[in-house]
Amino acid sequence: MQRNIIELIAKEQSGQLTEDERIYLQEWINQSEDNRLWHERWMNNSDEYLLSFQKGTESKDRARARVWSMIGGSSQGNIDRKRIWPIAFYSRLAAAAVVLLVVAALWMHFSDRKINQDNNAIVKIDARPGADKAILTLADGHTIILDSVGNGLLASQPGATVTKTTSSQISYKGIEKENQEAVWNTISTPIGGQFSLILADGSKVWLNAGSSLRFPTIFNGDSRIVVLTGEGYFEIAPNKSKPFKVQLGTFNLDVLGTHFDVNGYADEMGIKTTLLQGSVKINSNSSSKIIAPGQQANIVADGSIDVKDVPNAESNVAWVHGDFSFIEQDLPSIMHQISRWYDVDVEFRGTQTNKTFTGIIGRKKNVSDVLKMLGDSKIVTFEIEEEQGGRKKIIVQNH
Repeated sequence: MQRNIIELIAKEQSGQLTEDERIYLQEWINQSEDNRLWHERWMNNSDEYLLSFQKGTESKDRARARVWSMIGGSSQGNIDRKRIWPIAFYSRLAAAAVVLLVVAALWMHFSDRKINQDNNAIVKIDARPGADKAILTLADGHTIILDSVGNGLLASQPGATVTKTTSSQISYKGIEKENQEAVWNTISTPIGGQFSLILADGSKVWLNAGSSLRFPTIFNGDSRIVVLTGEGYFEIAPNKSKPFKVQLGTFNLDVLGTHFDVNGYADEMGIKTTLLQGSVKINSNSSSKIIAPGQQANIVADGSIDVKDVPNAESNVAWVHGDFSFIEQDLPSIMHQISRWYDVDVEFRGTQTNKTFTGIIGRKKNVSDVLKMLGDSKIVTFEIEEEQGGRKKIIVQNH
């Protein structure tokens, strides 16, 4: 069943809701206080917001559709219950759509310039998105370019066989054998690449662009240890007798639960672990802390661990499902993500803005579409240049 929350609210205003739609909308409203507040604000102010957001003679329906398109929805702005994430996340996504609409309206209300799509992002050259690609390095040093081979058996390693199950995933299956010694393999994604794997214990790992995971072919010791660089999202198979541990540089975490994201890119401010389900203990060289679902731990330069609540924890793993999700993120953090996924350089000119951005857009879109969404804020402009040798660069200019 698909529903567009904003369209349902619009039908509610005009008294055209069916009984089924009324029940669906009420369920959404009841799911959180944020949903209730945004419903109330939209009911009271939607015409004012849309009037500010519309372009020229554009209709209200077209303005609504464009807002949904900007945050990665279809032209109809449908919410699909069956699309990977639970309905609770889509409730927040619908709320985020309204947030984006309100913020866009306010930006434009206080801007004395008319909207001009052409000067938001000057697209002389575009950059295509990344893709499913990675390199698997076996224990003997042999490498397999995973995006260049077909599905099926790839290799037999001590303790396990390796199979490519889909265009974006490999799987390890343990071989029953007494006293089998494990060896270590490594999977690496380039800038502009992503891939996933199923470890021999059934745990699942997704790797973002410019990342790697070093892991044993089987887990035959007292614990399950893997070594990560970059960013990975984990869904850990439970096994109380063999705790799961993730190492990243001098920091490690003990997995007491199941679903979490670890972001340890060198160009980010600290090493962030965001927990969706279960429990994780974060260990640095000077302290340790346990976090609960909906919390994020950040290990900063001195080894201290800052823990905060993140109401939109799922937005940190939007990349796993093919989306950029920016929830009140600053521009440098956003541009780091864009640089890694589109394999482009980024240059800031002028004084950087300290404003934050909120929006959702698909990662399969060209970079110009993402820059257009950000440029609609009227806070920054972008230009894509081609450097010597064919490499592309995004110039970011603050207004």
